[in-house]
Amino acid sequence: MTTYRVMLPPPAGDAEGEAEDAVFLKDRFVFWAFLVPLLWPLFQGLWLVFCGVLAVMVLLAVLAFAAGPLVAEIAATPLSILFALEANSLRAWTLSRRGWRDAGIVTADTRHEAERRFFAALAAGKVVPLPGRVKASGGPHDAAGDDDVLGLFPAPEGR
Repeated sequence: MTTYRVMLPPPAGDAEGEAEDAVFLKDRFVFWAFLVPLLWPLFQGLWLVFCGVLAVMVLLAVLAFAAGPLVAEIAATPLSILFALEANSLRAWTLSRRGWRDAGIVTADTRHEAERRFFAALAAGKVVPLPGRVKASGGPHDAAGDDDVLGLFPAPEGR
């Protein structure tokens, strides 16, 4: 089973339209973020993340010049793995900076099933607004509570 973080767009008065624009982010290793860490944020529209990755790459280039390419490669590999593990959390962070709301966590085998579960909970009125967050509940696999954590570095208060 895969865990998905659901993000809803900024409130615009049309709850149905907001739900249609929901983004489902898998909590998983993002291969393309590992393979091309400088290009992946650009394709996702993550400009601040791109600037951070670029700064880290510049530091690694300086390290390679000062200590040798082997030392830089030894430092770059775990950083690339960490970036790939946290790539979708960085997408969620960027969306939240743009006003999107964390709508909860859905566990399912496929994205289609995750969407079905989330929208079924939404239609059944099992969506409980929390301060700055929406929580969908309705079963052990439909959504998670406040104690659940996605990613390696959870945000304060589980948000």
